[in-house]
Amino acid sequence: MNRLFPLFCHQFCLLLLSISVGAAWGQAAIRDTATSPTVESSKSVATTDLAFPMTGPLTAEMIGNGVWWRPTFDEQTAEQVMSDLEKWGFRNCFVESFWGGQVIFPSENFPSKTTDGKDWLKIFCEIGARHNVRVHAWIHTFFWHYDRSTITSSTLVGQHPDWVEVSRTGELPAEGEKDYVFVSPAHPGVRRKLAQLIDELCQRPIAGVNLDYIRYPFAKPDFGYHPIAIERFQKETGMDPRSLTPHSSPNSPYMKWVAFRERMVTETVDELASRIRFLGPHFGRRITVSAAFFPGYEKERGQNPKFQNWMEWVKRGLLDFSTPMCYSPTEAGLAQEFAEVAAVHQGTNVVPLPGLAVGKFYSPHPPYAEQLEILHKAGFVHYAVFKYDTLAEELKNKN
Repeated sequence: MNRLFPLFCHQFCLLLLSISVGAAWGQAAIRDTATSPTVESSKSVATTDLAFPMTGPLTAEMIGNGVWWRPTFDEQTAEQVMSDLEKWGFRNCFVESFWGGQVIFPSENFPSKTTDGKDWLKIFCEIGARHNVRVHAWIHTFFWHYDRSTITSSTLVGQHPDWVEVSRTGELPAEGEKDYVFVSPAHPGVRRKLAQLIDELCQRPIAGVNLDYIRYPFAKPDFGYHPIAIERFQKETGMDPRSLTPHSSPNSPYMKWVAFRERMVTETVDELASRIRFLGPHFGRRITVSAAFFPGYEKERGQNPKFQNWMEWVKRGLLDFSTPMCYSPTEAGLAQEFAEVAAVHQGTNVVPLPGLAVGKFYSPHPPYAEQLEILHKAGFVHYAVFKYDTLAEELKNKN
């Protein structure tokens, strides 16, 4: 196995994909990223009003507002959800399509959430189209399992235990996201599996892919010490990261280790975005790339264990639009987050749609109307809301 997975491998795989698509698109794109040949192209599902322009930068007006939704596998419920979103003026629904290491459609490569054999992602796309709502596949990129006591050989991490991310001592989180099982962004097997996921998602009539949990776990001690990552870092720098003392001064050896882990995540974003943008035209439409992340990372760089340098993604144009999670529980905090998001995106082609936490969560949040007022004062018109259930509760209780 090529343990380093250098960039030329990624380009070679894309070349193979291009040849395969040209010959017979209904067949598997790449041998090691085979997808189901039974799913048809979505050209008949997308409408002119829903479709994004094939080329060029997008605008916030083209995209519109969005809502995250963890689906219920019931068509009547989905009709109600999409009808509500249309009535409330939302054009995009980020449907949770890969979480807990499971997908919401039949797959030969991933465990499925359901056993009914239905392609629920395709169904949701078709229902959304009837209500002028685009469906984006929301995925938990590196977070593949919750509750380590339930890992079995039938689960995705149970099938690939050597892909799991670990701490300096080779253990799972002791604090923070201690029940979350992440896989290593540095492992080539993880990236190949994510490529398979993208292939399967893009065969469905989705408008885009929304990357979530595209980071390391928020945990103590810090993570990223998978043996493959250690080996690669040692070859690049001559240093063993397990021997480094955390120190956030810009040129410290430890900050080189921070930058390395950031690069593992950014490389994955780049690879997935390239694959999505390559696949879209072969299905006759543009499939957008977006990502969810928390503001505030830059000022915490060196202390924040997520190693999620989203500023670089925006600067390099790896995304079509972003959905930064502006979830501060205070009005002053929200204003600060909106200002940061606006400043980082200024002068780029990446459209920011600030994400709002509406309803009751682990901490209280300002009412929806107040958040919108702060958002508009910051110069934003369009936004995303987490999540449908709590938004519905707030809006329907007022009517």
